[in-house]
Amino acid sequence: MTQYCRYCNYAFDYNGEAKDFLCTAVAPCGNDGAGHFYPASVGKRANCCKYYEHNGFDIFRTDKDGNPVPYKPRGPVDCDYDMIPADWVE
Repeated sequence: MTQYCRYCNYAFDYNGEAKDFLCTAVAPCGNDGAGHFYPASVGKRANCCKYYEHNGFDIFRTDKDGNPVPYKPRGPVDCDYDMIPADWVE
């Protein structure tokens, strides 16, 4: 599974605007637990942080009640092969 800060147990959307987040990991990336701010673009890129803990929720997305949206992995893309005629050749 590819890991993103937005799904980490130590990441929090500080102001709820999905512009930045706070990392509180007891590690250099989290300022040894004191917290370190990062722009949202960092949380949306894949990383290989050794202190990553998957929490199952996306900190940048909420439902209509304000609760974080659960992680939902992308599935295979459905292709409609019926749209291409069987006798079509390039």
